[in-house]
Amino acid sequence: MPAASLAGKIQRGLGSGFLEALGQPRADVEAIVLACIADDPRINAQDEDRDLYYARLMLELDIDEAPIADILKSDPDADGSTTRDWLPVGVLGLLARSGRSRAVEILRDYVGWGATWDEAVRHLGATGDPGAVEGLDAVLAERFVDDLEAFANDAGPRGDEPWRSWRDSGPLASVLAATERPVPRQATPDLGSLDARSLLARVTVVGRWPDPATDILVGRILAGSTADRQVVEDALLGSDRGLAARAVRVLGTLGDPAIVPVGERILDHIGPGFAVPDSTLRRIVDRGFEGLPPTDALAVARRWRDGDDYKSYIATRLLAMHATAEDLPWTLDAIRRAAADGHDLFSWAQVLRRFPGTGPFDGFETIYRSYVPTCCRGHLLSAMSIADPTFGETLAFECLYDCEAVTREAAAATVSLTPPARRHLRVLADDPLEEDGVRAAARARLD
Repeated sequence: MPAASLAGKIQRGLGSGFLEALGQPRADVEAIVLACIADDPRINAQDEDRDLYYARLMLELDIDEAPIADILKSDPDADGSTTRDWLPVGVLGLLARSGRSRAVEILRDYVGWGATWDEAVRHLGATGDPGAVEGLDAVLAERFVDDLEAFANDAGPRGDEPWRSWRDSGPLASVLAATERPVPRQATPDLGSLDARSLLARVTVVGRWPDPATDILVGRILAGSTADRQVVEDALLGSDRGLAARAVRVLGTLGDPAIVPVGERILDHIGPGFAVPDSTLRRIVDRGFEGLPPTDALAVARRWRDGDDYKSYIATRLLAMHATAEDLPWTLDAIRRAAADGHDLFSWAQVLRRFPGTGPFDGFETIYRSYVPTCCRGHLLSAMSIADPTFGETLAFECLYDCEAVTREAAAATVSLTPPARRHLRVLADDPLEEDGVRAAARARLD
């Protein structure tokens, strides 16, 4: 729907849409909200938030949740092959946790046949009311009587309720206990006793965590081990691409610009695809480039940033670490281009955070009001709350009502403390359905 219309605002989860809806006839808003729940407007159902936004509108306007039962039962997703049930179940779950008894009834019925039954159980357990989950273990046992092993694999965390109680007693106890086998521990080798080449072969990437093999090699080299450094330098220039990539990470951690041409050759060889041979090496190379000194890192970033491959991704990571005022005009143009083309804004938003107090920026409010997906919009708003000194007086208040938690958190941290803002910060600070970061930001402003 058009971004300026009420329906378009509610589809996009905009705070301005929430505030406008509060002054409209309830029937009009109800029709829009239920249409969104029936036909999920999210581009990325996994990363975009709408559940709490729609649940809050229903609570504020006392919109009946009974029609959501009809939404779930119309053309039901029998095998969970789509995401069609995610939004209605999520909204019902939050309504149930807020005390809506009809929402509890709908979810209890849904557990007996719905594809997203595990999420329904999670929400019912989170209500804190034992009656919300009472007897559902028998319902599930009957539903999955012919495939209890598959059921057990989809069951929720065994330490959470009601799974903890169901594991200890009742019709599901034996099958849940049987699938809770302890994972045998792998013997951890003494990495410190390995030679440099063996250590180099163990260099890897696990998220953003430190890598023990890298740390040991770097420590030895910094302590003066020329033999270890020689092994790594030989690997950097050798024919084994995997070892060369790992050498990029080790020498990059040491700030050695010699990694640049080798890393570039590895990335060019791997190519743009994701499910291609050696594609996991890109992340190892990425971590190596993050260790470059600012001057070298910026030279690489500025050379790669206009590409359309993984090197441009590395460029934005380096810019987020080292960008200077010289890079601000390019960053603003990159955000405008990405928004116009419907591309991801996250990387550019991270760079924008390096320029506090440099806004406001032409066109950014329009991007905020029209851009989707909302998860990326949230990161842009978070960056704007840092870069735009007018944010607290302009967009922040309506952003307190935005569908994305990252936006609400940024708004809570910066909004001008007018009486309406203080009132809503108190609501956010005390809302048990709210994200922890938002509650903390709201409480910090009220202290």
